[in-house]
Amino acid sequence: MLGDRIVLIGNLEQVGFLKRATPREVAERTRRMVRVGKPGGRYIAAAADFIERGTPLGNLRAMIEAAKDEGDHGSRWCACRESNAEPSAPEADALSN
Repeated sequence: MLGDRIVLIGNLEQVGFLKRATPREVAERTRRMVRVGKPGGRYIAAAADFIERGTPLGNLRAMIEAAKDEGDHGSRWCACRESNAEPSAPEADALSN
């Protein structure tokens, strides 16, 4: 236990895993990661660092959905993008190049 003033963030390796895994593998690993970090509510699921250029959009969606499903804290959950809308052209370009 780290106390009640520290929040951990990250831990999903972005180059060797998030960019190359299948959406199913990403979802499974994200769920495991959240289960470990969730007790106490002081964990934010995220990539270990940055999102590597060329990371499949489906993998990012799988990570976000798995984190939301596994880490549901009711009203404490806040998502940066709640809609199922397709990303804007600049977002899609940034992820695919």
